[in-house]
Amino acid sequence: MPKISRMLAVVLVAGFAAGCATTTTTWKKTNVEKAQMEKDLQMCSQKAGLLFNKTGYQGNPAALSSKTSYETHMGEPFEKCMTRIGYKKEK
Repeated sequence: MPKISRMLAVVLVAGFAAGCATTTTTWKKTNVEKAQMEKDLQMCSQKAGLLFNKTGYQGNPAALSSKTSYETHMGEPFEKCMTRIGYKKEK
């Protein structure tokens, strides 16, 4: 059976000075169904205080935050949650 990997996007919106520039981080997990992937992203987003949008990045699920908020207090709990449930950050 072939390995299936799904990807998630975390979109950081750096508004104001950057003119709505975005940064995207992609998370990947092997052998996960799309519905479970969406639930996982939504759960970790809520725990960290990020906004969850089911079709927020090119039609795919996304967690949204300003870059400053993510870097100062939302990023660490979000990344710990995603890692704990088996996702790996794509480089």
